[in-house]
Amino acid sequence: MTSTEERPPLALGLQKGLRRAALIALLAGSVVAAALTLYAGRNNSSRILTILFVVWVLSPFLGAAFAILRWRRGSALTRATLDVAAVLLTFATLAAYALHDLGYWKVKTGTVFLMVPLVFWLLLGIVLMAAAFSSRGKSQRA
Repeated sequence: MTSTEERPPLALGLQKGLRRAALIALLAGSVVAAALTLYAGRNNSSRILTILFVVWVLSPFLGAAFAILRWRRGSALTRATLDVAAVLLTFATLAAYALHDLGYWKVKTGTVFLMVPLVFWLLLGIVLMAAAFSSRGKSQRA
């Protein structure tokens, strides 16, 4: 039951709604993450360094959105897992940046804005590999 014609309309609508919610969360999250990065780097005299940090911070959001838009194979559950993971990673990332910028997390600014996107990429990669492995296993059984 992998084609859209075989799924009930309700399941198809829920899947599209979840995908839309994930993309909206990623878009809003990327805007907020860029704003928090600019806020954290407001005292930095190097504009190039600030731009590089913003690009690095935005990269996992763009990668997750690309993965959501391009992921075609696999079951609806696999795609839903990717959508939910993107939303959860977005909220966790924004929470980390906000905790730092509000002064609750006493870590160097560079460390936060370098490590959080790296962790986002690693967790997104794990989810994508698990989804690929799951969909490959199901296609081999079919």
